[in-house]
Amino acid sequence: FVLIEICEEETHVIVAEGASIGFANTISWGRTDLIRAIQESFDVSFSVARRMFDLYSVRQASPQMLHALERILFSHAADFGAALGKIKTRLDLKDAYIAASFELPSFLWGAEFRACAGRMRVVPFDAPAIVRELGFEWKSENEGTQGVFSALAPFLSFYFSPHDDKMT
Repeated sequence: FVLIEICEEETHVIVAEGASIGFANTISWGRTDLIRAIQESFDVSFSVARRMFDLYSVRQASPQMLHALERILFSHAADFGAALGKIKTRLDLKDAYIAASFELPSFLWGAEFRACAGRMRVVPFDAPAIVRELGFEWKSENEGTQGVFSALAPFLSFYFSPHDDKMT
């Protein structure tokens, strides 16, 4: 499977194949690109476009505006999906878990985006599920997993790296 962390300016792709975990790629695409798409489409300032994105994320706009924003965002996210599709093909991946520090557009989980991503199954990041898939037990008093992605990646990388090298 692949772990995808969408940041403000770029997206990091980390691949796990069996007991091997490694960094695969950085895609120059992030939340800022979505906001700029809104900015250009509506000819508004970046701060207004960011507010529009935030309102879209929590579905706090008229149905017509939500639909218009979704069309704009999806058309821009299709390029991101195509980049994921290339990584999927190159590494023969089936599943992608996506994490972000902001609310992601719901269309990322739909069939239309999946087609853009080379038919890769794209689902929200779920730390407990990934930990179980790798053979560990997840115990947490805190139900939220926000911010766990960045903390989990180094642990998994250390755990699965060769233990006879100088770093470990």
